[in-house]
Amino acid sequence: MEQPTRRTLSYYEHNCRSYIEATQNVPFAQIRKLFTDHLCKGATVLDFGCGSGRDSLAFLQEGFKVEALDGSLQMCNETEKLTGIKTRNLTFDQFHDIARYNGIWACASLLHVPYSELDETFLRLHTALKENGILYASFKEGSEEETRDGRLFTDLNIDRLNALPSFTAGFVLLETKATHAVDSRHKQTTWFNFIAKKK
Repeated sequence: MEQPTRRTLSYYEHNCRSYIEATQNVPFAQIRKLFTDHLCKGATVLDFGCGSGRDSLAFLQEGFKVEALDGSLQMCNETEKLTGIKTRNLTFDQFHDIARYNGIWACASLLHVPYSELDETFLRLHTALKENGILYASFKEGSEEETRDGRLFTDLNIDRLNALPSFTAGFVLLETKATHAVDSRHKQTTWFNFIAKKK
């Protein structure tokens, strides 16, 4: 594991409670609906980088079969307490599931993967999805890669996404949506959200 990734995980281990308090009640129902509208009732969903378990709980309440994982053990413990489901403590490079999920929800999680590793990560996600599986992901919109608040952030836009061979070869982009929020530095931030379907 590279040092920036270690520092990012350390941030979440040491700031778990404050992170949860800041994100637990963020209104995300509209974005989740964009994702779930592409899924059948009772589909199997993976919350990839589940954080507090906020979205895992919402998917469970909507009747989906939910699995969750996170690189932070503290976050896994919080998700288990909130949802009652066993949560795997895995870093993204340790993830190797095959044709297991109808949908993968990667909300503000892949943005901690270095851009140089995103191509391989999208290949793993493609492999983990069942035929015609649906992927949702969100990044801060842009083209930078830098450390902010002790965490690695990889920004993404449509051009950087389309430059990743495993994405363009493995997925059909269904829709994109820009959303806006104020970040930890009290700065207005545009988020690049997208939904894609496994080819």
